[in-house]
This record gives sequence, structure tokens and C-alpha cells, in this order.
Amino acid sequence: MYILSPCKRHIFTFRLLDAGEITTEQQEQALVVEMLQQYCDRLARYSTAGYSVVIRNIIHYINLHLKEDLTLSTPAARFNLSRSYLSDRLHREVHSNLTDYVTLTRIQFAANLLRYHHYTITQAAQEVGIQYVPYFTRLFKRTIGETLSQYARKKAIEA
Repeated sequence: MYILSPCKRHIFTFRLLDAGEITTEQQEQALVVEMLQQYCDRLARYSTAGYSVVIRNIIHYINLHLKEDLTLSTPAARFNLSRSYLSDRLHREVHSNLTDYVTLTRIQFAANLLRYHHYTITQAAQEVGIQYVPYFTRLFKRTIGETLSQYARKKAIEA
């Protein structure tokens, strides 16, 4: 049996490891974690490649702080930007305001939690910083375009 191991010399190169090279479960877990971290880092880097450094930093900050109350003041203060400058940059590059972008990001993240990690609706809502479940269900419908029950049925059919 062979598995992929990240090769440090090249960005997208992986080398094959013989299963005998991994002798403990901790080594296997460490390898999986390292591969996932590298994959996530690269995905984040390339999915935001068209954005300025400022907006990439803001997007990264938002993704790390979804549970928190995110207003324009929060990332603006964190990155020493004026609120109006940040708002203008978001509109120009992301074509959205901060509230709409954060809502979209939260709902997409929650949808993944519901679909792939078997979270309950309440757990998913709380994980993305929305404490009031009826509000979460309205946002979900508005953002995803289907109710949570429709989404759950579709998920059950695909399983």
C-alpha cells in the first residue's frame, strides 16, 4: 500500500511512501494533518489569488473568526485601516459589503458542517456565531436557496 507524502521542495509535488515507512498511528495522523494543512494553505492562497494582500488578509481573518461578531470596525481596527477604505476595497474586489460576505461565508461553512460532519442545525448555527436558530434558518434559505429540510433530503439522497 502506498500513500502520498508532501515533498517540501515543490509546491504541488507529493512522493509515494511505502506503508512500511509509517510505523505508528501517530506518524500516520501527523502525516495526514500536515497534508491537510498544506492543502488548506494552498487552497486559501490560490482561491484568493486575484485579491489584494489587504483583502486576502481580511478574508483570512473572517474565516478564522466566524463565531465572533464581525462588523466593519473589527477587521478595520485589526489591520489599521479606516472603515471607509475597507468598505471601498471590499466593494471593488469582492463585489459585496462586509455583512453580506460574512453571512455568505457563515452559511456556506454551516452547510458543510451539516452535510459532511453531521452537525445538528443548532450546532452548525452556533459554530458560525449565530445563536438564534430561526434567524439561521431564514439566512440559510436566503443564501443557499432551499430550506434546511430540502437540503437535508438532498443530502440523504446523495448518501
